[in-house]
Amino acid sequence: MTQPRIANFLAHYPKPGGTTTAVLGLSRALMRLGWDVIIYCCTEDAQPSDQDGADGGIRIQRFGSRGRNPFHVDPELLDRISRNQDEIDLLIINGMFYPPNLALGRAARRARIPYIVCPHDPYHPELLKKGRWRKLPYGMLYERPFLNAASAVQVLAEEHAKLLSHYGVLRPVLVVPNGFDSRKVLESSTEQVRPHASQEGSPSFVYLGRLDMHHKGLDLLLKGLALGIFQGKLPQTLRLDFVGADWGDQRKLELLADRLGITQNVRFLGRIPDRSPTAIISFYDLLVLPSRFDGFGLVVLEAMVAAKPVIVSEEAGISSYVKKAQCGYLVKPDSTSISLGLIRAFQTKDEWRSMGSKGKEFAYKHLTWDKSAEQACHEYDKILHEKIGISR
Repeated sequence: MTQPRIANFLAHYPKPGGTTTAVLGLSRALMRLGWDVIIYCCTEDAQPSDQDGADGGIRIQRFGSRGRNPFHVDPELLDRISRNQDEIDLLIINGMFYPPNLALGRAARRARIPYIVCPHDPYHPELLKKGRWRKLPYGMLYERPFLNAASAVQVLAEEHAKLLSHYGVLRPVLVVPNGFDSRKVLESSTEQVRPHASQEGSPSFVYLGRLDMHHKGLDLLLKGLALGIFQGKLPQTLRLDFVGADWGDQRKLELLADRLGITQNVRFLGRIPDRSPTAIISFYDLLVLPSRFDGFGLVVLEAMVAAKPVIVSEEAGISSYVKKAQCGYLVKPDSTSISLGLIRAFQTKDEWRSMGSKGKEFAYKHLTWDKSAEQACHEYDKILHEKIGISR
């Protein structure tokens, strides 16, 4: 029986972030199902080299970075793929609007290696709006042809298939959600952390993630919170903590909170690097993710694992799973809808424990990396059988 070999290209691996977490989590689970996995990545300053990673037996192949030329790809990497030196059966190219991906796709086609594109973010109008003067011509000349030459496009939620169609992509779509590793949850279950104490008996909400105001809808969250408090429908003692690295927007958010008159309700705690997201979330009543767009929203899954209810934007990929699990409140990414979500959550706080339990049960049943890998295997096997006749 043939053991299929799959390769992921993620240039910035292992730089921390949601994409690295997703690639590593799914790769480990695929290996447990019998796949051989390689990750191709680039370094900033080191010479190209091969390195066997300790990431669950995954082989890591490191190459030179692109430097100042946005389209540059290490010739050794292109040659390796063009000759299929690693004898891979399937290539997953991760990321969107990333010029080196184009050369990887051409090299794979020359080698007759089927490739799948996994953008991780949706081709959402809000995402396309930012930097549109670059994204519009790049999309027409490069991104759409690159996507339409792939064997398939892998997305994190069914709703993203519609966005791909609107973007002009006509390839088959594979839906493979992100997941979590139940073994790691067990390892971190004894962690104890209380970032800051709230007033006894007051509701405490948390946003956990990078402070990217527009993308994550954090300005909308502050406005929604202020609206609920000044309408008298949310308690004056409610606490909302922002936990995460500053991406240049913290000062703007602090000034906005001051203008809105809610500085006593909001705290910016920065990163808490020595605690897992699940451990941090476990000390709050509820997690909020009000994104204008989001590929998935792994932090919402962390909240589900911690048995905490969530308020999540309908534009986050995980929102459909939250709806199925009945473990949270869905809102639109606007301040009025977010305010109504906060109010609705507070008014139904007696249901939080039950909602948290439903979320946790759903996550363990449907959203582990092993479940996602089983789904991916089914789809990958169909591509391999159709393209090159590999079967297991």
